[in-house]
Amino acid sequence: MASSTKQVNFTVASAPTTLGGAFGSLSSGQSASFPSGAETVFTVDDFAWQTVFHHDTTNNEIHLLGKPANSDAAWKHRRYNIATGTWSTVSLSFANASGHIYGNSALDTVTGDVYCTTNNNLSKWTRATNTWATILTNLISGTSHKNGVAFHPNLFGSGQRGLVIQSTTSVLVYNPATNSTTRTTGFTDTGDNAGAGVYFAAAGKTITGYQNQLRVASNTSIVQGVSTPIWTRGYTSLSDVAFGVLLQHPLNPAKLLLIERNSAASSARRYWSSTDGTSWTLVGTHPFTTTSVFCSVSNQGIWALGSGSYSFIWKPPA
Repeated sequence: MASSTKQVNFTVASAPTTLGGAFGSLSSGQSASFPSGAETVFTVDDFAWQTVFHHDTTNNEIHLLGKPANSDAAWKHRRYNIATGTWSTVSLSFANASGHIYGNSALDTVTGDVYCTTNNNLSKWTRATNTWATILTNLISGTSHKNGVAFHPNLFGSGQRGLVIQSTTSVLVYNPATNSTTRTTGFTDTGDNAGAGVYFAAAGKTITGYQNQLRVASNTSIVQGVSTPIWTRGYTSLSDVAFGVLLQHPLNPAKLLLIERNSAASSARRYWSSTDGTSWTLVGTHPFTTTSVFCSVSNQGIWALGSGSYSFIWKPPA
């Protein structure tokens, strides 16, 4: 009896082209490339010196800032529209100042405005007018690094938002209502050449700095924290220590994540979690394999970008 060939038709689904669709295709712990979200205007040097980019949940967009070392006029700002899946240029020269973009930018989650410390100044992008401007000068003399910067929605009381800006051994609290800062000194070296800034809503406090991080609560009281497992910083010439980034867990508001970046000192790709910002638990390894900057996309996952076509997403276990 002659054999017959059975024809089977396969339907191959297209890869999700929207950020939400890409995250929605992942189960807990899974990761995938997200090529349609690649950022090609920034170079590896723009990415290398920063730590995170910011998700504006109110306006459904994401803000990416970067700057190469020793390129004072090249402070760049790009914006990603989540609904349309497209990048646009806000500015490729919004400041002319020395310093690096480590953890020195923050998103006002109420207004959608973006703040950035540029050398000894505080600059602000106003969403309503789509313009950058220097709003304060002479923040702290003698250092070009103010890392990190964190937004607190209730820093000066309920609904009275503000910024925490950290420098080498001091911290500034900025009040947008009065466009002024107050400085407190006397801390261990926590913000010289590196840093992170995050608002941890579950604890009602910001966490800033690169190792012995400072915690600032809604009454602007400041507490020095214990050492983190690794430093938080950008990729600097200091390559003899492991370092990473500090993020709010996108799927669990009660947790922070500390994600290791590839460096000359380590390529272990470890990550830790914390429920108080003080005690850290080593969870395992993450999927990001290149020098990347990270964004905690609320209720979705972690998005990492690198030079050229590198765009990768991960849904960390809650």
